[in-house]
Amino acid sequence: SGFLFLMDYGSLIAQAALLRPFVNWIESGAGGPAAGAARGAPLVLCGVFNLFAHHFGFYMLMRGGWNARLGLTVMLHAKLLRTRCSELSRMTTGYVVSLVTNDCQRFDNLLPFLHCPWASFVLLCVSYVLIARIVGFKAAAAGCGVLVSSVAIQAKLGFVFKRLRARTAQHTDRRVRLISELLNSILSVKAFAWEAPCLDAVARIRKKEADTILRAQLCRAVTTGLYFCTTALATFAAYATFFYTRRGAALSVGDVCSLVALLNALRQIISFGCAWFAMAAPECLVAIRRMQKFLELEEIPEDARPAPTGDALLQLDEATCAWPQAPAPAFRRATLSVAKGEVVVVAGPVGCGKSSLLQAALGEL
Repeated sequence: SGFLFLMDYGSLIAQAALLRPFVNWIESGAGGPAAGAARGAPLVLCGVFNLFAHHFGFYMLMRGGWNARLGLTVMLHAKLLRTRCSELSRMTTGYVVSLVTNDCQRFDNLLPFLHCPWASFVLLCVSYVLIARIVGFKAAAAGCGVLVSSVAIQAKLGFVFKRLRARTAQHTDRRVRLISELLNSILSVKAFAWEAPCLDAVARIRKKEADTILRAQLCRAVTTGLYFCTTALATFAAYATFFYTRRGAALSVGDVCSLVALLNALRQIISFGCAWFAMAAPECLVAIRRMQKFLELEEIPEDARPAPTGDALLQLDEATCAWPQAPAPAFRRATLSVAKGEVVVVAGPVGCGKSSLLQAALGEL
């Protein structure tokens, strides 16, 4: 995928470089149609090569993103089934739901642009040499410098995205938890006419979430604006430096077209690809830290469940169990024997340890 990615954008650079002799032939007509065909054929071949490299390369990268998202979803689900209920009580329902619905999606967004940082450096070096052959090294440095400056600004915005993503995730967790609690107790809400206060509470959390999303979208707008204006600014910087350092020099139509095409091709990978990578990579880092927090929860040991003895599917003899860090045991000296196919009813007053007994049978205590 990395080779196809490099060839995808490399063919755009090659097309921009081959445009110079082709446009010069159109201007002068020297050599006749044969010379024009010899200059135009490589352009067509580069376009066809770009077509296949682009689609096959992005298919491989996007498939990697899909597989990463699905694999993480399965991993989180398996972890959820192995985690103690006492540990899950430390996490909100919204937190766990957000891991699957939002955080896993971040990897799907990142993978298509995974190769942008190193491929941009290689193509920038090649393009700098090609531009220098047209307008000189100083003018080439000025034009490429504008592109690199835009990347620096986008990298700074990437750290802003990282902070905003963490805040948005926190507000989303709170909103999902509150709505879940309201839905579970909807009868009490309707009975006591608490609709208005509950709606106000949801609206306040939603407003905080929307504010962070708005800030993130403003940063995204700045990044998009840089993408559209980078070519014009880089071309202006290159031309201004060229005519200042080489007074009286002239450029042919082919030189102008090739220079603009080279800078525009660089914009495709630097101002767009790197910009997307700068936004998606910090979000993935935040998602990894949130997943790591969930994956570090204590699991139920394989030998924690009472082993069946003889014909009994569940056997407890004078068992005493307690929740972690609880001041007193949940129940003491419990004796129970359940055979396969037998139905047993556990009854008793509130707080006597009925639920704790069942949790102990599942290995939670």
